[in-house]
Amino acid sequence: MHYYLQVTEPNHFIITQFHVDHPFRPDIEVEEWLQHRLGYFEKFCLPSVLGQTQRKFTWVLFYSPNSPSWVPPYLESIQHEATVAIPLNGYVCNAMIVSAIKPLLTRPVVITSRLDSDDALANDAVDRIHNAITTDGVHAINFTNGLRLTNSGLLKTKDSSNPFISLVEDVRRSPLRTVTSRPHHDMGRVFPVTQIEGSPGWMQVLHEHNVSNIPAGLPTNPQKYSAMFPGLSETSTWSLSEYYRLVRPDRVLKRRFREKFASTRR
Repeated sequence: MHYYLQVTEPNHFIITQFHVDHPFRPDIEVEEWLQHRLGYFEKFCLPSVLGQTQRKFTWVLFYSPNSPSWVPPYLESIQHEATVAIPLNGYVCNAMIVSAIKPLLTRPVVITSRLDSDDALANDAVDRIHNAITTDGVHAINFTNGLRLTNSGLLKTKDSSNPFISLVEDVRRSPLRTVTSRPHHDMGRVFPVTQIEGSPGWMQVLHEHNVSNIPAGLPTNPQKYSAMFPGLSETSTWSLSEYYRLVRPDRVLKRRFREKFASTRR
């Protein structure tokens, strides 16, 4: 039984930092960096949000007053009934995001979800998140299964506390925190997590300006997921030799073992 949904539908905010100031990424202010990322945004991220089967959400796109002059009108032109473009002045922190979202609240139950501008959600992600809400107070909702797209092909992978995680809160019980209040990999230690199994709920796009992620997972056919993730139909498939050269399954298995061992020591 999903008590929250019976009482009131939640406010659901998908949070995307489209172009914001960052102290450790000076290249974030460079037009070349933004134009490169824009290609992934328009091919994968934008259509994945516009194509959601559940439309009851607000897409909050943050940008900087230092962003190029074309950014605000571009974000405001996105054709979705509930897209909000908000400038954030200075290095972004969670308190700034909370302050920006508070005026948008119309209901006590609030979901906040992460989405980078070069990544994508499955077309049924919002609907599956809403159906996973429980009565356990503040809790996170995580899609266990996801995809990682590289220049060489598509990988299917698992992550129990990934960058696409959501946080469910009731502002009648405690002040709004949002999903950006903790690093995504800490969410599973801080909050109870409802894991959504089944088909992939997210896709990371790995490219030359995305240095924080490494290829991990098992090769999979992109055609299998092209209906869920727009843009995948043009993706190439892995060759076995390239997969072993770039991904190194032994490294992936060792990393999963270390993560599992570390979780038992907490």
